[in-house]
Amino acid sequence: MTTAPRPRQTRTLEVLGVALLTVAVLLLVALAVLPGGSPVASTTLSVDVYGPRGDLVRVALFVFGVGTYVLAATFALELGGWLGRFAAGTAAVWATASAVDAFVSTSRTGQQSLHGLVHIAFAITGLLAQVVIAVAYPVLLRRRLHHVPLASGASSLFVVIAAALFFLGGRDGWVGAGERTVLFSSAVWMVVNVIVADRLEHARLVAELAVLEDPAAVRDLVD
Repeated sequence: MTTAPRPRQTRTLEVLGVALLTVAVLLLVALAVLPGGSPVASTTLSVDVYGPRGDLVRVALFVFGVGTYVLAATFALELGGWLGRFAAGTAAVWATASAVDAFVSTSRTGQQSLHGLVHIAFAITGLLAQVVIAVAYPVLLRRRLHHVPLASGASSLFVVIAAALFFLGGRDGWVGAGERTVLFSSAVWMVVNVIVADRLEHARLVAELAVLEDPAAVRDLVD
């Protein structure tokens, strides 16, 4: 019988990862709508850490990074092979960038500093990692399945559009909105594709058990 992990064994990781990302997104939304904060459209979270709610910004980014780490682990468990390693590794880069940038602040306006350069380096690396996984993952998934699930393709398109908005928005004073859209699209991408991976693994195990003519095990897995 297959030695691959059952979806039931990774359900805890999935729930935990989704919960953490949900908390992070809700914190970012609260920071955007509560009175007294910085202008959301033109102010990045990196600058917002110097505001009155800077600690809350750091917590949101750190929780976002941890949640992404957790869901990256589920990719490795559910997909397996080179596809699982690619998805998990690339997502881990994005998670690391988010977690590090939560505590390594950008330079204050009009100043230059080493920690500011480190912050920018991690931010760019994380964004590039997310774009890479959004573009490459559907292609690689198609090689395995011979098709791309609609949810996966749509979430990848969302990330690419968000990244483009971020780069273009910096010229028109909308860099803050672009950054927050990137984070939101990343959270959506992670959640959607982990759920898709769970369904694929579930279907594969059901098929394997059916081949082994084990109806009782199939009923147990489906239930």
